[in-house]
Amino acid sequence: MESVSNQLITTTKQWIHIDQEIHKLTAHLNQLREKKDKLEKQTIDMIKKEGLENTALAFNQCKIYVGNEKVFKPSNYTQKYIEEQLCKLITDKGQVKMICQHLKNGRTIENKKVIKKGISQNVSKK
Repeated sequence: MESVSNQLITTTKQWIHIDQEIHKLTAHLNQLREKKDKLEKQTIDMIKKEGLENTALAFNQCKIYVGNEKVFKPSNYTQKYIEEQLCKLITDKGQVKMICQHLKNGRTIENKKVIKKGISQNVSKK
């Protein structure tokens, strides 16, 4: 094996460190989002219970109020979803399959070089 430059070792270590930090922060953000969602549900229930649904509550420099938001389900268009919906409109299943295949084949594909991370064979698992 050829020798590896110190610069490559340094940048690789930095990449690994940043990757690990991103994973930690993502996990932390997910926990915070879960806590926030629970508190949101509890708060809405309490606001309803106290009859304050049409009232804005002021805290420091922000107002909190219950509003409505449209949420589309499913939130993303999967191939299965598109096929199911087209089958409701088009009786010819062959035509539906052809349309779905056309949509799938029409997507732009971009090849990009990335660093992949795996577990080294000589690292003991904990």
